[in-house]
Amino acid sequence: MAEWLRIDAGGRWDAIALLHDVWDKHAFLVQDGSSHWELHLQYDGAEGVSPGELELRLRRWLASRSVPATSVLFADGTRLVVRGSSAGSFARPMAAVTDGGEAGR
Repeated sequence: MAEWLRIDAGGRWDAIALLHDVWDKHAFLVQDGSSHWELHLQYDGAEGVSPGELELRLRRWLASRSVPATSVLFADGTRLVVRGSSAGSFARPMAAVTDGGEAGR
């Protein structure tokens, strides 16, 4: 079953680049505040994009935009921080922090 992920995209141009570079299906941008954006994308892992591939795409986007890190909020409230240079895993149980379902930063 697909779930919606929310990815912190920073500013408008970073968000547009994220949408273009990371995901091209079932996604939209949301402006959260005057200068902050998020990418909301539908992910189920069945469209040929494994969790590892999604993480790799996020790391490439981080490097190309000189953004040090981003956070991914899963539908169950789990938040994962992805750093451009870290060697962690996108697997939620190992690397994620639960924020109690709050969408705030």
